Amino acid sequence: MKQILEQLAQLNLDIGKRLSSGSLSAEATQISQHNELLDIINDFLPADGWICYQSQLDHFQGLEKLPEIDQATGLILQAEFVQTDNDSNSLHIRQQGTQGWIATHIRQITPADETETGILETSRFISMPDENSKTEGYLQYQTYWKPNQNGEGYHKALSRLLKLAIRTDDKTDDKTQNPQEVSNASA
Repeated sequence: MKQILEQLAQLNLDIGKRLSSGSLSAEATQISQHNELLDIINDFLPADGWICYQSQLDHFQGLEKLPEIDQATGLILQAEFVQTDNDSNSLHIRQQGTQGWIATHIRQITPADETETGILETSRFISMPDENSKTEGYLQYQTYWKPNQNGEGYHKALSRLLKLAIRTDDKTDDKTQNPQEVSNASA
């Protein structure tokens, strides 16, 4: 336990949850072709995030163009991105079996109706290095707790990637990384 606490101190992270008022909106698009999916992702970039292919998992910071998809990676199964120049915009990709993919744009908004203002909870999930990887860091997510219709209480309505921080070799990498360099790392 002492070693884990020392590693957390080295990361200099605020582990606590932060709450604020606000709202998120989601706009989902059904996509049937993989090339169309790649176009949507490339239009969203530059971004931080992760991609789960059929054969590997990549994470990156400051990605400006998707790497080439080949037989070694396979098709994209899932992915999450947050724009590097506007962390109010996120893009989530989920494969829908043989139906293609759902691409969901998630944005922080100020709702016109005060009854839609809920709680935004920001949480960090810390990654520690293991015997296969020296990569560590964290994923930061934001969850929207929407007010119940009866006005009593809240329910979890939506979560999105808000930030991805990668550390390798004891220093934070704030520059663009080649996804192959951090492939299959613990994120």
